[in-house]
Amino acid sequence: MDQWQTILSSVASVFLVVMAGAFARGMDWLTEEADQTLVRLTIWMLYPCLILETMSGNTTLFTGNSLFVAPVIGYLLPMLGILVAFTVLRLAGRSLPLENASQRNTFIVAAGIFNYGFIPIPLTLQLFPGDAATLSSLLLHNAGVDLAIWTVGVSILAGKFGAKMPPKESFMMLAMIAVAGTLNYTGAWKHRPIWFGKSVEMLGAMAIPISLLLSGAMIADVWKQANFRSSGRTIAAASLVRLLVLPICFIGLAKILPVSINLKRVLVIQAAMPSAVFVIVLGRHFGGDVPTAVRIVVATSFLALATIPVWLWVGFRVINN
Repeated sequence: MDQWQTILSSVASVFLVVMAGAFARGMDWLTEEADQTLVRLTIWMLYPCLILETMSGNTTLFTGNSLFVAPVIGYLLPMLGILVAFTVLRLAGRSLPLENASQRNTFIVAAGIFNYGFIPIPLTLQLFPGDAATLSSLLLHNAGVDLAIWTVGVSILAGKFGAKMPPKESFMMLAMIAVAGTLNYTGAWKHRPIWFGKSVEMLGAMAIPISLLLSGAMIADVWKQANFRSSGRTIAAASLVRLLVLPICFIGLAKILPVSINLKRVLVIQAAMPSAVFVIVLGRHFGGDVPTAVRIVVATSFLALATIPVWLWVGFRVINN
């Protein structure tokens, strides 16, 4: 019962901030013009500070297998999601109102790729406060997810295969992980000036609330574009993939894989996630069908309010028994 209450409280607090972002957008307090500035600030300053603070002082980073295994698992999980979405699409056949290749490709990517950053990171901090090892495993895992999205995911959306180079923002995150790992391994972080460490800590702490507010604002934007008429079967199929089949697969992997408990927790948290809002952005830039992406992202995000606590509770019980 205590674990259930902790999960509910953590999920509620995260989504309340997301809703605050949507409300701020509706009141025009957080304008679309401000989005790019806040995104750049978050990616180029706040998240690097969060990575530096979390990973540089994590004494368990070079013990166990998370350092090397987490990015590999992070790469393979989206591949599994895409494979399951493709299978469901083939089985459903013409029963889904997806009339062209662009819509079908977007379905595969939107249903298969999970929200791996904006919600899981604050949720991890809520569920495991002060546990730098679990957060570090999540950040390493996310590096693999980034690579999967910018190679296979983007290729599917574009309708042609061929690796796409990750953008400079992804390289920034990878570079910070490398810097933090070096500082950790050499022990240099222990000799940082107190004033510098406090500044990094404060800047890193701002990454999560600003990211959640931006997520809420973006969801409010795409909600206006979502036309749910005659798309019930598409939403049902995507929800089946994202909120039922893949959680079972991910939790099963968390149970059987010989990895650290921290990485098992990451697998459980990712199992519970809805579709990634980022897929909408990718769809706009690489020829995907934006309305299809919007419907899937909005629907799974809304339904996830109910399913996230359930899958987290089930998943943590499975890996702890």
